[in-house]
Amino acid sequence: MEYAVEQGDINTLYNLIEHNPHVLEEIDSIPFVETPLHVAARAGHVQFVNEIMILKSSFSWKFNPQGLRPVHLALQQGHPRIVYHPKP
Repeated sequence: MEYAVEQGDINTLYNLIEHNPHVLEEIDSIPFVETPLHVAARAGHVQFVNEIMILKSSFSWKFNPQGLRPVHLALQQGHPRIVYHPKP
């Protein structure tokens, strides 16, 4: 999972899900965790963030062990497009 998230590789994400359909639920069951959404938001991978939000929107409300949500990490790293998507 780490490689897919760090690279913003959506195809690899779906390959992982194909092999373990519960992978995102397993992550979501942990109270304070660095989710794939946290990592992708920090890295500024807009398309990957959008895909994760479709698959597991509950990740947007999760706190990582440092008490930060994905939106906080995106803003800290200077990725406002992660937070605000104007309509086309």
